[in-house]
Amino acid sequence: MNKRIWLIYGEDEPPQGPYWSKRVSILARRAHDLGVEVSSIGIKQAEQRVFSKQDLFFYRITHRSIPRIALRERIEMLNGGFLFNRCGERLGNKLAFYQFAQKHNLPIPPTCSDQEWKERGQNVFKGPYLVKKSLSSQGSGIWRVDDPLLVENYIDKMADRCVVQQLKILSPISDIRILMVGDRAVGSMRRVLNDSSSGEFRANLSLGLSTAKSYTPSSKILSLARSFMKLSKLDFVGLDFIKTKDGYLFLESNLSPGLEGISSLDSCIPERVLEALFERAKNHEQ
Repeated sequence: MNKRIWLIYGEDEPPQGPYWSKRVSILARRAHDLGVEVSSIGIKQAEQRVFSKQDLFFYRITHRSIPRIALRERIEMLNGGFLFNRCGERLGNKLAFYQFAQKHNLPIPPTCSDQEWKERGQNVFKGPYLVKKSLSSQGSGIWRVDDPLLVENYIDKMADRCVVQQLKILSPISDIRILMVGDRAVGSMRRVLNDSSSGEFRANLSLGLSTAKSYTPSSKILSLARSFMKLSKLDFVGLDFIKTKDGYLFLESNLSPGLEGISSLDSCIPERVLEALFERAKNHEQ
C-alpha cells in the first residue's frame, strides 16, 4: 500500500495553511522528497471520505500560540487515517505534565501547582523559583522569582493556571531534548545557553540565545524516556530533561515538538520520524 500524508486545513485558513508550521513543513517536504504522496484537504471534504488506516494526518496545531482544539477534535473523528497522539494522555500543558509525573513518580525538580503553593504557603520548597504559565511554549510565560514572598504575586498575575518549580542552577545552563516516536528515540540534542553569566535561565533555541549541540543519550535517560512513552501511550513527543547531581530530571513533554534545531544537527531525523510514524499507523487499532 502506498504511503500518503494529508495536510488538513480548517475553514479559517487557505490550503497552504499547514505549511505555516515549521514542523509540518519539514516533515511534509521530506516526505515529498522520499516519494510519499502529500496532499492538502479541507476538513469539510475530509469528513466526507474514508482514509486508509496508514494515512498520516498533519494539521496546523496552533494559531497565534492558541491550540486549535476544535479542529483537532474534528480530525480525531475522521474515518480512518492516523493522527499522532490521538490516544494517550493529554499532556499538552505544564500543569497536566506535572500531575502526570507526580502520579507516576517520574523524577522532576521540586514542583507544585499554583493552588498547592497558595494552600501550603511559601515553605513548599527552597528557591530560586520558576513560575510557569501552564499553556506556554518556546520559553515564553516563564518568570524567575528569587523571593518566595513574591511568588504568589506572579501567580495572581497569570491569566492561566501555572506551576511553580525550583530552578536548578546548572553550569553551563543547558537542557536535553529527546525526540521519541513510541519507544524509539529518533533524535536528541543538548541546548546550551551561549552566555550562562547573562542572567538568562532558559535554553530554548527559539529565544536565539542558545546553541544546539549533538548529544548521544545514555541508557539511563533512554530508559526514562521509554518509561514515559509506555505510561502515557503517546505516539510522538519531545521530552526535555536536565542532568543534575541527583541524576536526570524531566522538565516537560512537548506533544508538537519542533524539528528545525534538532534536524540541523542530523538531517536524517525527519526521515526517521516519518518512518516511525508510518510504522505506528500500520500497527494502531482504529
